[in-house]
Amino acid sequence: MLAHLNVGYTFVGVAPGNPSADSWNYSVAGEYCPWTAEQTLVGELFATSSPAGGTASLQLGGKAAVKEGLIIDGSYTLGLNDNSPNLFALGFSAEF
Repeated sequence: MLAHLNVGYTFVGVAPGNPSADSWNYSVAGEYCPWTAEQTLVGELFATSSPAGGTASLQLGGKAAVKEGLIIDGSYTLGLNDNSPNLFALGFSAEF
């Protein structure tokens, strides 16, 4: 099991008459290899906060090595508030 904790700040700036769109970003994530090192389950809880409104989401997914140098991954993201959409993602990575 591998865990990650991230905290960040995004500088956007302030337009005259508008609240700042700068935001704090928070996330905690984990990776778990239940079968082999080539197959990994992943999860992340991610949130942002700013005067303009914040987001919160939970992402669950996995990745697997199809063959040497080729990894396929997929995830589903569940939005936890009205500012956060539900998303599905599928992708791949290749090493040259």
